Amino acid sequence: MNKLLVIILFLTIVFALNSITTDEVLIILDIDYKELLNQAMADIEAEDLDSYHEKLITYWQGNKEDQTVLIYLADYYAYIGEAELSLRFIKMLYNYGYRYFDFVSGESFDNIRDNDIFKEAWEDISERLENEPLWQGETHFITMESKLRYHVVLPKNYDPKKKYIAMIGMHGYRGNAKNYATLSRYLTDDDIIFIVPQAAYVYHGQNGKNNMFTWTLYNEEGVPEDIIVESAKLSCEYMVKLSKEIRKKYNISKLYLSGFSQGAYFSFLTGVFHSKHFDGVIMFAGWLDNYTDKEFKAAKKLPVLLIHGDSDAFWSIENAQDDYQVLKDFGYNVELFSFDGGHTLTIEGIEKAVQWMKSKK
Repeated sequence: MNKLLVIILFLTIVFALNSITTDEVLIILDIDYKELLNQAMADIEAEDLDSYHEKLITYWQGNKEDQTVLIYLADYYAYIGEAELSLRFIKMLYNYGYRYFDFVSGESFDNIRDNDIFKEAWEDISERLENEPLWQGETHFITMESKLRYHVVLPKNYDPKKKYIAMIGMHGYRGNAKNYATLSRYLTDDDIIFIVPQAAYVYHGQNGKNNMFTWTLYNEEGVPEDIIVESAKLSCEYMVKLSKEIRKKYNISKLYLSGFSQGAYFSFLTGVFHSKHFDGVIMFAGWLDNYTDKEFKAAKKLPVLLIHGDSDAFWSIENAQDDYQVLKDFGYNVELFSFDGGHTLTIEGIEKAVQWMKSKK
């Protein structure tokens, strides 16, 4: 009997696998999940809920434990009044170790807050959260020296006697240097040295997956604001140390600081307070902070290139245009390049960055 069950199970698996066609497998392999999520954000901006929902489900099928998309789906189903589906995704979040449920107080959940099933389940989760400490004891911080890695990608036929443009690339929030360094495939034929530093702070991902990093400690950890600010300052100082090391190691004509998203924010943050160490800043899908007039003016000799998607749902193209105008008003040599896309990096944008760097004397 046991052998028969094994044979039946084997045949079931074989038939299930054979039911997926080659074309269907190729479609799955060709999905750009990062761009898919960007497109979903553009759909919600355009109030196209059907397309938004379809893209979220497709993304979730390929990223079952992604906490961000689980939140989006819980919120979506609450918005359309599907209490049980919303609860399923909330429970998934809880089971994956997520413990920050402030989003449930949002307006979308007003549509299901009085639902008996939702009320009972949410009361149970809330009680568990209240009686379950996130950790034992107290958290404190100490500043210390640490070895932080960075990747260097040299141009093809690199000649140490020749002068090169160098570009430091700061990866985005929850990114890492290894993945970001793959952009070098668009730079190796352009006589540019590409340096990709690893952010210092680990983002504690779902199920212990810690291959994600951030340039500052973050609020989700319950970190005091002054510690967050100090951690950001240390990341800027890290970039200064890196710039000095790069100039010593290589024959550099110009050194540019760039970054994507959070990395873009930090590239300009570093440039504002340490402008003498860099020849320009390139911001891919980035944004400005609320600097004082004195801080803006102190770095106005620093050329800036803003590269931004015209359907960026995280920081809109209108916001990027406002940032451009702010820098222009303070006397910066600033350029805004927009492309057809969302909160992402494109070959078109990278080619623009290369062209811009080479155009500087």
